[in-house]
Amino acid sequence: MATTCLDKEFCENAWDCSIAVLDLEGNPINPLYINDYQSVMLVLGDKPGYRFVMWLDENENPVPFTHGNLPNSYIINVNCDKKYFAQYCPINYAVTFTSDPYFYQCTEYVTAQYGTVVSKTAVNVSNYHFVKWTRDGADITENETIEHVVTGNAVLVAVYEPFLYRITVKPNNKNYGTCSGSGNYAINSQITISASPYYGYSFIRWGDNNSDATRQVTVGGNMTYKAIFEPNNNIVSSPHVTGGTVIGTGTYRTGEPVTLQPLPEQGWKFSYWEYGINR
Repeated sequence: MATTCLDKEFCENAWDCSIAVLDLEGNPINPLYINDYQSVMLVLGDKPGYRFVMWLDENENPVPFTHGNLPNSYIINVNCDKKYFAQYCPINYAVTFTSDPYFYQCTEYVTAQYGTVVSKTAVNVSNYHFVKWTRDGADITENETIEHVVTGNAVLVAVYEPFLYRITVKPNNKNYGTCSGSGNYAINSQITISASPYYGYSFIRWGDNNSDATRQVTVGGNMTYKAIFEPNNNIVSSPHVTGGTVIGTGTYRTGEPVTLQPLPEQGWKFSYWEYGINR
C-alpha cells in the first residue's frame, strides 16, 4: 500500500487544500492509502480568475487524465513514485470603458487578469460635463478617474450630462406684450419661443428680424431673443354729436395721451362724456 502518493505535499503544491480524492464511483478515499497505479478521481476547488490546464508530475511532464463525472473532477492513474501537480493559467477578462451618451473618443477596451487593477480617466467632451461612472446601471464613483479591480468581464460607463445654456426671451417693453420660452436648455436643443402682444399693441418682429411670432430656435449657447412690439394707431372720434363739436379727435398711438375739448353750440351746454371702444 502506498503512503506518500497523495499526501499533504500534494495538497500544498496543487492549487489549494480543498482537493477531494474519490474513487471512480465518487466515494471519498484516504489519500494515504491508495494502491500503486490505482485510478482515482481528483476534484479541484475553484480558484476565481484561473482555469485548470493539465496535471504534471514533479518533472513537469504531463500526466494523462480524463474528465470525471463531477464538476472540476479529473481521473488519473497514480504512480506512487511520483508527485502530482495541477497546472492553472490565469483567465483574461475584457473590460470596456465607454460613455453615455456615446462618445467614440471615450471608448477603450482592456484585457486584464483576475485581480488586476485597471484605471481610466473620463475625458473632457465639448458641451458636456462628467457626472459619474456606473456598471450595470449601478453607481460606482463620481471621481473622473476610476480604479477597477478585475473580477470578470465588465462594461464601465462614464455618464455625462450636457451643459445647460440660458435662453432669455423678452419684450422690448414689458407694457407692450409678453414672451415665452425662457429657460435652461442643452446644446442643440430645438425649443419654441413665442411673442404675444397686449391689446392695443402689435408684434412686429424679433431682434434678429424674424417676423414669426411663434418660432423654433436651436440652442447654440447663452442667447437672448427680444420681441419688438409697437403701439397700434387708434382713431379717436366723437360721432353723432348733437348740439356742438369736439376738438382733439384724430389718430393716436396706444398709450398716447389725448385731450378732447367739447364746444357746445348756442343754446346747448356740455353735460357728460360717454366712452366706448370699437374692437
